[in-house]
Formats: sequence, structure tokens, C-alpha cells
Amino acid sequence: MKGRDIRHALHAGQRVYSTAVTAPSPRFPEMLRTAGVDFVFIDT
Repeated sequence: MKGRDIRHALHAGQRVYSTAVTAPSPRFPEMLRTAGVDFVFIDT
């Protein structure tokens, strides 16, 4: 989801799922995408 999509979903009362990743590996966000999260916060 992009930022605008997240805002629209939240304003519509829909649930938005996310997680935070602190590992530098680019594989983690891709794995989480297949798990169904809507967005990933990446902190390096």
C-alpha cells in the first residue's frame, strides 16, 4: 500500500497491518509482503 491508500483505508475503518524491520537485509520486507502485511517500517 502507498501512503494515500493507507490513509483511505484507515479513514474507512478498515484494518491496516504493519510491522517494523531493523535488520539490514532486503529479504525481510519481501518475506513480510508474502505474509500479507500492508506496509513495513524499515529502521536501519
